[in-house]
Amino acid sequence: MTVILGGQRKRIKDFSEEPNRLSYETAPGGNSVVLEEQVQMLNENAIMHKFTSQIYRKNLAMLKLAIGRRQIITFENVLNNRSGLNMVQVDQIRPDLSKFGKTFDPSHPSADENGYVLTPNVNTLIEMMDMREAQRSYEANLNVIKNSKAMLTSLIDILGPQ
Repeated sequence: MTVILGGQRKRIKDFSEEPNRLSYETAPGGNSVVLEEQVQMLNENAIMHKFTSQIYRKNLAMLKLAIGRRQIITFENVLNNRSGLNMVQVDQIRPDLSKFGKTFDPSHPSADENGYVLTPNVNTLIEMMDMREAQRSYEANLNVIKNSKAMLTSLIDILGPQ
């Protein structure tokens, strides 16, 4: 049996390999514990902990990056080996490196020594244009699917029972 401990794979002797060993042991409180199940649960918990920790770190980094700064997302086509289809997934999320806006407000707590406050670099007009572009791309892809379905239906009608 292979167990992952501290990021390293370790081979431990399978308990079933010992001929005179019972499949359970009795704990001091009188409870029966199946060691194989406990080791397997420990391994599954270690894998799940590592997975959730990676997700947490990634989301925390994205949150720190996203505060006050516009994000630009890019996608990529990836071949799904299981289904054999091209799938779309996020390639990268990167910050828009355009400059922050400045407003003069010396009474604001975030004002610098000259009295200016940095404002987010999010432009509502650009965001609306990006949203419309995404909506139109979705509608175009939906029309491609509808037309493909209609063409297949027509082909089946033409080649129908002969």
